[in-house]
Amino acid sequence: MHFRYLRAIVLASLLAASTLARTNFKSATSQTQHSSGSQSIDDEFRVLSLPTFQKEVLMTKKSLYLLGLKHIVASVRHVEIKVTPKEYAAICEMKLGSQNLLADTSWAKWAYFVCLREMDDWTRRHEVILSAMKDIFTSGDLDVIFKRALLDSETSELAVALINHDPLIFDRVTKKILAEINRHNFFGDHYNEWVKCIRIQSGDQDEETYVLKELKHLTEFYGESDLVRILTSPKNQNDIGQKYMDALCAVWLNDKKRPDDVMKMVIGTKYHLFNFLYHGPRTISPQVWVSYHYHFYVMYPNEARMLTLLDTLTSAIGPAKVAIMLWAAQMSPDLLAREWALYFQKAQYQEWFAKGLSSDTVEKEVANDVKIDDFGVCFRTELANYVRNEYTTALLHPNFKELNVLGLDIGLQGT
Repeated sequence: MHFRYLRAIVLASLLAASTLARTNFKSATSQTQHSSGSQSIDDEFRVLSLPTFQKEVLMTKKSLYLLGLKHIVASVRHVEIKVTPKEYAAICEMKLGSQNLLADTSWAKWAYFVCLREMDDWTRRHEVILSAMKDIFTSGDLDVIFKRALLDSETSELAVALINHDPLIFDRVTKKILAEINRHNFFGDHYNEWVKCIRIQSGDQDEETYVLKELKHLTEFYGESDLVRILTSPKNQNDIGQKYMDALCAVWLNDKKRPDDVMKMVIGTKYHLFNFLYHGPRTISPQVWVSYHYHFYVMYPNEARMLTLLDTLTSAIGPAKVAIMLWAAQMSPDLLAREWALYFQKAQYQEWFAKGLSSDTVEKEVANDVKIDDFGVCFRTELANYVRNEYTTALLHPNFKELNVLGLDIGLQGT
């Protein structure tokens, strides 16, 4: 009896151990099956380095088959076929973070996995990877990811290849950079980032093509009038600003935009009015005035309804604002600015005299000029009185009818 009892205990123990062993074996087998794809990818990835993956796989027509990786493809398709790209991103611990994601090992492993699952049409690899990224990241996160990638020389080409399948991402990234730029100090770090993105996306081009493409983006974002005000702001008047302004003028000439319409944009605010000549005639604003006026009438001689620079200004902003501009320029520390102001003030007075306008009439016209309504009654009254007195004094000068052009040395053709 005792022996039979002991034998039963031993058999029960052996049965339990056998059952436990089978359970552990199945569990281990299952885990091995579920992890073999990841492990294989890890092993293969150690051989196929990140730079090689990016350059030899993502950026060329070479497929993983051509690189001798058929076994890993088969392994992934049989073992990991039920794992989605989103699930595999969690396995790789791929997340936004503060790094350039496209240069991170986690992203490369994930993209590698996505490529292996989509081998039927290798030419669509960038499109497929981007689509899978959209399932994981929000549009805002994608903007951050691709901005970082575009600005990194190691991943910029790859970033362009990916976002070419969704131009809206590039559009959002560049517009967000432009929105961060200080308009009054435009050509700083954010501008440099923006230019880098535009030029990377454009590929190899000559400088003129780059400038025209950048100008197109700037015009679409700011509008012509605001862009002109940005480019003519004092701190933005440098070689870069001049480059865009020249290109913009070329576009206007081809579009047959009239000189007075151009000047309405150049002198669009009180700030630009007071500063137009104050900083000297060699700054961008007066250069545009002189140069565009001249080239327009050379290109379109039959359009010469306004023959002088003063006519162009007066048509654009009115006689009262011209008087304000010239008054401000006479207080400039720049000698040439003061000379220009006196020259055009005298030219304005001579035109009034030729029309037979008396001092009283001039005072009334300046005070009632609708283009200075926003300056306030007191300012308009004081301005009109100032212009009346200056005009009266000028009429009494013995050399009033002579217009001395001395010092106007940067091309006043057609004045």
